[in-house]
Amino acid sequence: DCGATKVFNDTPPLTPSGMSVDCEINKFDDMMAFLVSRNHRFAQVIAVDPDLMLFGRAWCVAELAEAKTLGMAQTLKFRSGRTLL
Repeated sequence: DCGATKVFNDTPPLTPSGMSVDCEINKFDDMMAFLVSRNHRFAQVIAVDPDLMLFGRAWCVAELAEAKTLGMAQTLKFRSGRTLL
């Protein structure tokens, strides 16, 4: 425990849609949309770990899907070609 106050998705104050203003875990899709709206060439570089664990993490897959929905260019980067074997 780092001693910092924990802020969850339902911690007040809340936005009109019911999401916590101070929570950092509910903002990635809004931030991605903001960035791509400011620069249509904004792209996502996906650094894939050697064990492909990235694809088993819900928040990572959600971010990949959101980028695709927004029409962002996506580039996969692997440590080596052996990762795919």
